[in-house]
Amino acid sequence: MSGDDVVRLLEKARAWASQMDSIKAIGLAGSHAREDSDVDLVILCDDYRLFLNDLSWIPQFGVYQDVRQEDWGAVQSVRVFFSFAEVEFGFAHASWACTDPLDAGTAEVLRGGFAPVYDPDGVVKTLIEADVSS
Repeated sequence: MSGDDVVRLLEKARAWASQMDSIKAIGLAGSHAREDSDVDLVILCDDYRLFLNDLSWIPQFGVYQDVRQEDWGAVQSVRVFFSFAEVEFGFAHASWACTDPLDAGTAEVLRGGFAPVYDPDGVVKTLIEADVSS
């Protein structure tokens, strides 16, 4: 995935989130900098089941060939195979970012690299700062 593709994807994610009252924040996780890597987004929201039960939101991000849902415990993922890249949309309840101390899975995600994409209330920034200080 080229850097331009990542930038366009993140712009679309920000625009989408800003239109959805239930989305509180989006963070970019993992090794997205490598060209052969997928893009991992963690989407914090009030009720992620809305996005798991109705996948009509996917086409706004691009043409896709396949979709798979994955259960990672606190994070429920929709892995989408677009024509330009593989993107994992990981949905979690907003409380995922508010546990103190952070659970092991959340801390692992943060240590693998995490950056705010859409963070109007500073939830992702606070989460990153909490991990750095622990």
